[in-house]
Amino acid sequence: MLTPADYSKWGNLNLNKIDDSGQWISYNVSYKGGADTLFIRNTQSLQTYSFPSGNRGEFIASSFFIYNNSEGLQLFNLNGCSPETIANVNSYVYSPEAKRLLILIADNQKKSTLIIRDLTGTSQDRIDGVHDFLLAPNNKKVLYTVRTNKQENQVYILDLFKKNFKKMIWKDKGNFSDLTWHKGNQAVAFIEEAANKDKSENNIIYYDIKSEKIYSYTSIDMQKSFGDSLYIFSSRYKLKISDTKQQVFFEVCHKKKSENDTKLSDVQIWNGNDKWVYPMEELEKLSNRPFVARWSPSSNQSMLISNNSLPEIMLTGNQNFALLSNKKQYEPQLVYEGPRDFYLFDISAGKRNLLVSSQSGFPNYIIPSPSGRYISYFSQKNWWIYDTVKQTHTNITGHIGQPFFHNEQELPKNIEAYPTLGWTAGDKQIILCDAYDIWAISPDGTLAKRLTKGRETHTRFRWPGYKYRVSTQKNYDGSMHRTIDLKKGLLLESSNQQGHSAYYKWTPDYIEKLVFSTDSNLNQLMMSDDGNTFAYLEQSHALSPKVMLYNRTRKEIKTVYESNPQQKQFYWGVSKMIQYKNSKEKLLQGALYYPADYNPDKKYPMIVLIYEKLSQDLHRYTNPSQYTGDGQFNITTFTTQGYFVLAPDISYELGNPGIAATDCVVSATKEAIRMGFIKPDKIGLIGHSFGGYETDFIITQTDIFAAAVAGAAVTDLASFYLTLGWNTGRPDMWRFETQQWRMGKSLYDDKYGYERNSPITHAQNITTPLLSWSGNVDFQVNWSQSVEFYLALRRLNKKNILLLYPNEGHSLKKSKNQKDLSIRIHEWFDFHLKDVTPAEWIKKGIQ
Repeated sequence: MLTPADYSKWGNLNLNKIDDSGQWISYNVSYKGGADTLFIRNTQSLQTYSFPSGNRGEFIASSFFIYNNSEGLQLFNLNGCSPETIANVNSYVYSPEAKRLLILIADNQKKSTLIIRDLTGTSQDRIDGVHDFLLAPNNKKVLYTVRTNKQENQVYILDLFKKNFKKMIWKDKGNFSDLTWHKGNQAVAFIEEAANKDKSENNIIYYDIKSEKIYSYTSIDMQKSFGDSLYIFSSRYKLKISDTKQQVFFEVCHKKKSENDTKLSDVQIWNGNDKWVYPMEELEKLSNRPFVARWSPSSNQSMLISNNSLPEIMLTGNQNFALLSNKKQYEPQLVYEGPRDFYLFDISAGKRNLLVSSQSGFPNYIIPSPSGRYISYFSQKNWWIYDTVKQTHTNITGHIGQPFFHNEQELPKNIEAYPTLGWTAGDKQIILCDAYDIWAISPDGTLAKRLTKGRETHTRFRWPGYKYRVSTQKNYDGSMHRTIDLKKGLLLESSNQQGHSAYYKWTPDYIEKLVFSTDSNLNQLMMSDDGNTFAYLEQSHALSPKVMLYNRTRKEIKTVYESNPQQKQFYWGVSKMIQYKNSKEKLLQGALYYPADYNPDKKYPMIVLIYEKLSQDLHRYTNPSQYTGDGQFNITTFTTQGYFVLAPDISYELGNPGIAATDCVVSATKEAIRMGFIKPDKIGLIGHSFGGYETDFIITQTDIFAAAVAGAAVTDLASFYLTLGWNTGRPDMWRFETQQWRMGKSLYDDKYGYERNSPITHAQNITTPLLSWSGNVDFQVNWSQSVEFYLALRRLNKKNILLLYPNEGHSLKKSKNQKDLSIRIHEWFDFHLKDVTPAEWIKKGIQ
């Protein structure tokens, strides 16, 4: 049987890279104690090399692997030579076109050198004094700055294809920052910082490579255009050269105002009519927000684009327009990201017009297309396209007959769009998702093609790892879609409610199933450049993650590496999906984890873990550990100690979050009891955060649980409604009216509902011993909520103990506290559910 002394043997596996040919893969295994190792393995011979403490590994060229460790940059020849160590590396980049590795080295005397070399080191050039460098998008040229002993700084462009060819394009006494290349490699720009460190004297330098002309936009030009209250800088927004080379976009900042010596006190004034409460205003500091401006080097004309009234900005893909908005416009709001009006600013004409009013400010709900002609936005339960040429708005999903929105989380007033994936080349089609399938739709809405056939079998198709994969790129304060080449095909993942998962290769002519599993989870898919080799991880509750390789030509699947082989030395549980119905006859499901060395002739204690929906983790492998910071105990440490663990899904009723949770959790628990292998009087309940609230409420409604643990719980809905999230500066009202607490109304419109669903209202009903815990600097759920409940139970003479961890937040970060909480949760349940002799702290606290 597994014991805590064995937990340190377990490590976490992550797949990192696959080389272009599919001959090598890299992965790392990390341990709680910090003994992390980076591995590379040959996919054919399985020859393996290990690099202790290695990180940021990358395959370059056809026979080298580069990574970092504590000694410096390591260059490893895949033919088996010892790694070459390069110390004191500040940054590096490899140019596959020039077959050159560029390494910036700084020694202890702060002298820096740029080394440009081949991978073997037989050919090498050195440039002394380099402070910064940037490789061109085509990897053929380098822009770099040099500091000389003459107190003069210089800027050069180096051609990697011409031996010793470099051209100095600028020199001055100040430093140079924010090096920027034109997208088409035809120009560069950078900021020249004033030698006297006065930021108000910063300049912008622009160099046209083809004409070899240099242009400068000085602080004097800046004052002529915008007065003396703003200056050129680069912090929030970086320099950007337009695709046409005709414009440079840059950031302007406010000069700091001198302190008012006549200020009588440091009082904070919280005005009742402010759009934002004082703490949020201080966090956002919109009044000091930098703006974006445009400079035309050829005419030396400049223009302010964003401003105080419309500070939020996005650029269209061709930089012809800017989308401007103000997130404060309709505040105060009761949603996290409130609606606002978006204006389309014509940069060449200097005019703006209203594009769409009261539009969601959620980042992915209004996005320019890559080529710049179109702007997609989600409104009125549909996707719309605005054509900047025709100046028309088109609903492109309303006629399809399938919804492109959902409310899977059952939130009040919530209409959420399914993901958008991007645009095809030339903005010919936008790629959208419905509940199951992926669609390609023309911007005028006349052509809509379903690329997958998932609806027929209730199978959902998405990007591999879509929940964690960003399909857009940052675009100032918003996003920009990426371009998708459908001719090259798509890699897709599929999943269904039964926990089956698969990977597919989609092309315009066919869809090919690569790998499929009914009893495990597949993730972290990677493909070699030749499209023939696929690497991915496979895991289940009983199967430690392993690296799998699929060869498309041979239709061959093989295991390349299996983590935690020591698991075979121990008894281990399995997981199964169960189904049950709540009182409204809604069919739900939950993940049931069996105890290790399960004996069907015995009955076992069970712990019910709750937090909204958890059945999707049925095939998730969990390393045994005493260091679980969120307080949702480690499933494996309990199943290997003779417990069943049930993780049921909860369906919510608006205005009754606690009552609905009780209904579902009790129904699931009774279904597990009905199966015949659970001790009915030895069942525990645990949850953290919203799950902690659910735990505290449920034990006021039923006596089915013999013990409970609630972490960072809300216990009084009325008082929490009137608290402030000090990490966000926002009043917590939005959580109730439109989000997780699902009340759907204000406290003053439904006082009885808030009271009806508050654990503290029904505290006198509790018969279940409760262990509560919180951090005393929790900015997400104020720790006083746990204290209130503790005081109520104490006054009522209920069995309860509160653990309050100093200097800890919503989740525990300190290892000693994580371990302490883990041990105490085990001891709490062991005493109440296994009749183990109580630990001294339990004896003292409740007996």
